[in-house]
Amino acid sequence: MLRTRFVYRLNDKAELGINAGNEYQSARSLSYSGTGKRNLFSTSVSARINPGTRVRLLFQARQMIVTDMVIKPEFTAGAAVTLSPDGAHLLKASISRSTKLPCLNDLYWVPGGNSSLRHENATGGEASYSYVSVASSGLKKSLDLALHATRVNDLIQWIPGVTGIWSAENIRSVNVYGLEGRLGSEVPLNELVISSYINYAFNHSVVASSEIPNDMAVGSHLIYVPGNMFNLNFGLRWKMLRAGVAAFYQGRRYTTSDNSEWLSPSFLADARLGVMLPAGKAKIGIEVDTENIFNSSSESVRNYPMPLRTFNLRITLN
Repeated sequence: MLRTRFVYRLNDKAELGINAGNEYQSARSLSYSGTGKRNLFSTSVSARINPGTRVRLLFQARQMIVTDMVIKPEFTAGAAVTLSPDGAHLLKASISRSTKLPCLNDLYWVPGGNSSLRHENATGGEASYSYVSVASSGLKKSLDLALHATRVNDLIQWIPGVTGIWSAENIRSVNVYGLEGRLGSEVPLNELVISSYINYAFNHSVVASSEIPNDMAVGSHLIYVPGNMFNLNFGLRWKMLRAGVAAFYQGRRYTTSDNSEWLSPSFLADARLGVMLPAGKAKIGIEVDTENIFNSSSESVRNYPMPLRTFNLRITLN
C-alpha cells in the first residue's frame, strides 16, 4: 500500500487537497481454488472552506481504478454549522455518491464466492444534530440525532441457496432510510463516576426493484437486517474498581426474501466487574465478564444458535 497527500492552504478560510494511493491485494486460502489478486488505484481532490467562524464546507471528488471493474466517480458535499458561541450545538448535513467493492472472499471463496460480482454504488444523504455540555462540576451530557436516506444499487449480500449453501450475489436495488439517537451522561460524585448511554436505531431497508420477473422480494425487507435496535450501557468507576451492565435488543429479522419467515426479537444482557491494580509504572487489570446473563436463546442466522450464559476472565498489563 502506498499513499500520498498534498494540501495547499489558499488563506485562513480555504484549503485544497490532493490524495493518491495504490493498493495491491493478493490472498490464498484453503477455501480458494487459486490465488485472488487485484490492484486498486485511487485519486481525489478536496476543498475545505470556512466562510464564517461557525460554518465549514467540504467538497470532494474521487476516482478509483480497479482490476476488471469500471468505477464511476464518487463525490461528497457537506456542511457543518455551529449553532451556539460555545460550540455545544452542532448541525451537520451531507450528500454523497459512494462505491463499495466486493472483498476477495466475496469473489473467490469456495463454495459461494462469485467472481462476476459487480460493485455496489449508493447515493444518499444524512443530517445530524449534536449537543455536548460539560459543567464546571464535571457533569457531562450529550445528545446525538441523525436522519439518513440512501439508494443502493447492486447490493452485495450472502444469501442461502436451495441446497443450504450460501453465496454472494448482487441482489437488486434497495432503498434504505432510518434514524439514530444517542443520549449519554457522565456524573462525577467525588471518587465515584457514573456513566451511561442509551442508543436507538431504526432502519428501513426495502428491495426497491429487481431484474427477476415477478420477484416476490420487491417491497420486502432485506433478510437479517433488524428494523429496530436498542442498546443500553451503564458503568461505575470507583477508585480501582470497575463495574457495568449492558443490554441489547434487536427486532424481528426476516430469513426469506419474501418475508414469509423470520427470527423472533431477541434481548441479551451482559455484566462486568473488574479492578485496576497499580504495579509500579504498570497497571494490571483483572475483569470478569458474564455474557448473556439471563441465559437467553438466540440465533445469529437460522439454525445457528448463539452461546448461552458465558463467563470470561480477562487479565491485561499496561
